[in-house]
Amino acid sequence: MTDRKNFDVIIIGGSYSGLAAAMALGRALRQVLIIDSGEPCNKQTPHSHNFLTQDGKTPKEIAALARQQVEKYNTVKFFSGLATNGVKTESGFEIRVASGEIFSAKKLIFATGIRDIMPGIDGFAACWGISVLHCPYCHGYEVRSEKTGILGNGEYGFEFSKLISNWTNDLTLFTNGKSTLTDEQTAILEKHHIKITEKEIERLEHTDGHLQNIIFKDGTTSSIKAVYAHSPFEQHCQIPSALGCEFTDEGYIKTDSFQATTIAGIFACGDNTTKIRTVANAVAMGTTAGIMTNKEIVSEKFEQADLNQSWDEQYRNMWDDRYKGEAYAYGTSPNVFFKEWIQKFEPGSILMPADGEGRNGVFAAQLGWEVTSFDLSVEGKLKALELAKEADVTIDYIVGDLEQLEFEKESFDAIALIYAHFAAAKKSSFHQKLNTYLKPGGVVILEAFSKEHIHLNNGGPTDIDMLFSVDEIRADFANHDLLILEEKEILFDEGMYHVGKGSVVRFVGKKNLVNAY
Repeated sequence: MTDRKNFDVIIIGGSYSGLAAAMALGRALRQVLIIDSGEPCNKQTPHSHNFLTQDGKTPKEIAALARQQVEKYNTVKFFSGLATNGVKTESGFEIRVASGEIFSAKKLIFATGIRDIMPGIDGFAACWGISVLHCPYCHGYEVRSEKTGILGNGEYGFEFSKLISNWTNDLTLFTNGKSTLTDEQTAILEKHHIKITEKEIERLEHTDGHLQNIIFKDGTTSSIKAVYAHSPFEQHCQIPSALGCEFTDEGYIKTDSFQATTIAGIFACGDNTTKIRTVANAVAMGTTAGIMTNKEIVSEKFEQADLNQSWDEQYRNMWDDRYKGEAYAYGTSPNVFFKEWIQKFEPGSILMPADGEGRNGVFAAQLGWEVTSFDLSVEGKLKALELAKEADVTIDYIVGDLEQLEFEKESFDAIALIYAHFAAAKKSSFHQKLNTYLKPGGVVILEAFSKEHIHLNNGGPTDIDMLFSVDEIRADFANHDLLILEEKEILFDEGMYHVGKGSVVRFVGKKNLVNAY
């Protein structure tokens, strides 16, 4: 169980493949959640084979040791439950479990296995994995030279009979009805002393899953020690399909050699992706999925850093170009809304993000406020300090990005956000960060372009996601008592760039004294 809700990677399925992926990710220091319902497809198989260091161990023993080793990596958490739904989000994915809880992650790995569909033959399901077998490489050695059967017909029955003859000379193909073998295939099998029985099967007689006899519908029997069968299957989990993952013609999740599915950010490994159903293969695929998922996260981190730097540089250059002229781009008078509201409060300390050429910060200083301003633009700072000098006031002006800047928690009596439009992916988190710098009882004064402004084609950001709605502001400052929150059309008259009609969101809120966070 875990209290954490957000992870780097969520792995759905906690058997061999999922645990192998988790180990690779845990060793890569990733925050990982494994969601597992505890229903492995080989739960009644007595022993596992063909896996170096674990040959002959029970599946339960192998899984228990694997989990014990993975649990040593404290960034890997476990949740016992059934994943029921998945959705794509802006930052990755959300997974809902049957109990109603929702977890989120940048990446998903499906190690969910498959569910075998048993034929309508009494006793078949009870013997499945014990004496009714799917893989000679997993179990053939243990029933070598025994009286063995194959339940199959046509091409599958022919090819599998050839393969299984490697382990026994006492082999019968049970077609469970009329044979669909060609004459040539029949002759080949008979030449190699492989018997063919076309009788319809009624039931398998067994003791605790160990076969004794095949009982036919005509009342006859055939003693047998093992039967190989190819059982149809379905995916154990339907979430990959719901998220749009493509499947092969055989019904497996389609992946590339690195276990990536056809949906970006989703990987899959183990029996849900391949007909080679061995523990060793599941572990190998899980390790690959974990390694490649981590590699993708690392690569995206570097790519995003480059994009952010490029965006920040472009944004900084734009404002430097705008502010370097002799005239003040937005005039020297304060914003009307800011002027109206700042005068209602007793002066104290105020933080002025995106203060540009300083018209609002200088006005606050004239009222007796202790002003700390910051902006990306060096040119903006030069103009602001010149304006402060002319007004015979002092402001502390920092050139920098809020992502890198830090201020003392609860150190400001007010924060003014006057057309402080941040990158779309950052704006909400930046508001929350700024909120931590505000004292309980402190105020936020905000005026910014609304999303409706983009339709007026009159300046402002051209990315609608950088603009604001009333609901976004209410959510970002949920711990504030509202003094005003509205969206309205106004007429601008601020310098060269704020002229004419505009649509804005206006907000003034007082931070709660009790519920400050």
